[in-house]
Amino acid sequence: MEEKKREYLGDYKPTLLNKIKYKFWRVRDWYWGNKNWLKNCFRYRNVLKDTHEFDYSAIHSFTKKHLTYLLKEIQDGRDYGQEVDETRIPKEKAIQRCIDILIHIDNDDYKERCGYDFDYKIYFEDCVNEDYSEMKDTLTEAQKIHNDKASEKANKLETSEWNELFRLMRDGLKGWWV
Repeated sequence: MEEKKREYLGDYKPTLLNKIKYKFWRVRDWYWGNKNWLKNCFRYRNVLKDTHEFDYSAIHSFTKKHLTYLLKEIQDGRDYGQEVDETRIPKEKAIQRCIDILIHIDNDDYKERCGYDFDYKIYFEDCVNEDYSEMKDTLTEAQKIHNDKASEKANKLETSEWNELFRLMRDGLKGWWV
């Protein structure tokens, strides 16, 4: 066992100074890791507060919040480095587009964006049997046709934005760092 260890380490001999350096780096890493953890707990506290095991919207919220901070750092370029415009501007546009898509997903505003007509009322009317009621609305036939088309368009828009989001993240995520 000792021979294998010596063979792996080569000419390295653990001296007291090397052991102290090793302990120093371990403590330093522990300190910076916990400092970063506390900063992130404060930074993402609203997202963490709204996170539930049964809901995936926290993933969108966290990603949106993180991309917002990342975009700000890339645009400012003061803390971690600067980048030339030829590579920085396409990254900024892609990150901003991801943030916009995540906002649309969270707001679920596809029908509004596609012209869905919400100008109608829904009400319940009692049936002959008093235990039941029937749902009725004030939609006209033209509104029904228009809303059907708007709903189909909204479904296509939502699918295309999901695909665009995954394409942007697949193609650019590895290069989005400061």
